[in-house]
This record gives sequence, C-alpha cells and structure tokens, in this order.
Amino acid sequence: MERTYLIKHLEEQGCYTNGEAIENVGEIWYNCINGELCNIPFAEHLEVPTYCHVIYQLRIDPPRENGYDSDYDVYVGFKEHQRLKAEAEQH
Repeated sequence: MERTYLIKHLEEQGCYTNGEAIENVGEIWYNCINGELCNIPFAEHLEVPTYCHVIYQLRIDPPRENGYDSDYDVYVGFKEHQRLKAEAEQH
C-alpha cells in the first residue's frame, strides 16, 4: 500500500498527526475517536504486515477496495491465534 493512500484513509477514519516524529523512522498518528496511537513509517510503500498493523493498532476499519480488507482479515486471524497461544502457554 502506498503511504499516501494509507494517510488519506487514516484521515477519512478520523485519525490525525500533530507532526510528532521518531527521527528517520515515522510519524505518530492518533485516532481521535478512541485515543489509540501508532507510528506510521516514512517509507513510500508499506508492506502488508506494516499497514495491517497500523490499522489494527489504531482500531479502524481497513479500506474495502483492492483486497486490503482481506489482507487485514488474515492479519487479525494471525494476531488472534498468537493471543490464544500465549494464553494457553500461561496456564
């Protein structure tokens, strides 16, 4: 996913940045609805795990076009599997 596309989607979902940045890494973005925040890398192109993590971390809906929603569904399934596995190992 292109970073510009992700930024447009974040803004449509009520997210914003106040310009805070981690030097040479990325920019901090906030979800004004739920208070979640996430670092958005400065890279022009974001790989599937990266943009899915941003969407997951900010707790917003993924874009519905271009298959991004199905990528996100796979990512969420993986995260849930990891969570359940970690819980099982604790008991």
